Amino acid sequence: MQQDKNLLTSFRTQANEIREAEVARALRDLAKDGDAEAAILRLSQNLTNKLIHPTTAAMREASAEDRRDLLGYLSSIYAPSEGLSERPSADAAVPITPSEQEQAQSTSTPADTPSTKLED
Repeated sequence: MQQDKNLLTSFRTQANEIREAEVARALRDLAKDGDAEAAILRLSQNLTNKLIHPTTAAMREASAEDRRDLLGYLSSIYAPSEGLSERPSADAAVPITPSEQEQAQSTSTPADTPSTKLED
């Protein structure tokens, strides 16, 4: 029981540390160039990449090792919910331009790049 609590606490702590670091980075970017839209876009992309990286890495590893049990479990957790596609996405409100996509790709880390047969 205590081990489960420690795992949950560690998981939340890690996510909060990532959030705090990315907010600080976005505020520095905003102070430097004043472009709020670009700062928010980078913030959202960086948060997404960093928060999903451990899971996508586990999915790639499970795929490479043909761990159907683990892939099935992860699929049951992360499978898109019904009706999700009916809600407007954040991208629908603010389209991402090709230059913004290039910028986001240039700020990704090598760990964000898939290395086995399962893609993010």
